[in-house]
Amino acid sequence: MIGLIIRFFQWFKFRQELAYIKDQKIQDIVKNSQKEAIPREVIREVSKFKEEMDCLMKDVCFDLYDRNTS
Repeated sequence: MIGLIIRFFQWFKFRQELAYIKDQKIQDIVKNSQKEAIPREVIREVSKFKEEMDCLMKDVCFDLYDRNTS
């Protein structure tokens, strides 16, 4: 159970760091790109970030479920 709590906090810290990095990338793209390229690049970055977070949350939820049913 303690390992699961540690994993959750690692996920949360990773999520915050990744969100900060993605936010910086998006700001750089907005500053340095042509207007036509901004939406595609931003959508791509946000989609990639969401997929990474979904995978991490599925792992955490699976571990919780697995521990509760064992």
